[in-house]
Amino acid sequence: MGRDQFEKLHTCILLVEDDPDHADLAVRALEKSGTADRVVVARDGEQALEHLFGNHHAESPAVVFLDLKLPRMSGFEVLRRIRENEATRFLPVVVLSSSDEDADLARSYELGVNSYILKPVSFTDFVEVTRQMGTYWLLLNQTPLQKRLASNGAVSLETSGFLPGFHDMDEKDSAAQDSRKGVEGVRSGRGEERKEAS
Repeated sequence: MGRDQFEKLHTCILLVEDDPDHADLAVRALEKSGTADRVVVARDGEQALEHLFGNHHAESPAVVFLDLKLPRMSGFEVLRRIRENEATRFLPVVVLSSSDEDADLARSYELGVNSYILKPVSFTDFVEVTRQMGTYWLLLNQTPLQKRLASNGAVSLETSGFLPGFHDMDEKDSAAQDSRKGVEGVRSGRGEERKEAS
């Protein structure tokens, strides 16, 4: 897969998850939130790489939600392949795993993951966390490719309808709105982020 295909990226999510219940819940949450045009599910690591590098007609994802414990090829290996390829090295990858092991967390960041999120035990919490992940990574997070798309007239937050009235807010109100968009339980960087009190 070359650079040109990744220039077509919009709001497709690649979900790499072998647990059918988790995959079904995540897809329903993401589709209900309306943040993604399409969610593609890969059941193992090899399917994920086939979608990214083997199927030249596949839609390029805006973000990858990646489980670690996968059949045939681990999530670590998938992440390593993504980061070593020039076309995908800036593609956002979020680990969504039930593993709370320090070694898994450290290795994920060593390989270049963008965020590490623990799967909630509760189905209700799992759905909500997945929804918030979609909102953050597709609507709020900025990547070099998203900046290029925006400069070429891509739909912005202000005009997408996901943040109604956002362009009418003053700077103080805008900051308050952003502070309520934090994702609870997301591990990122040096520590665990907590949702700010509204």
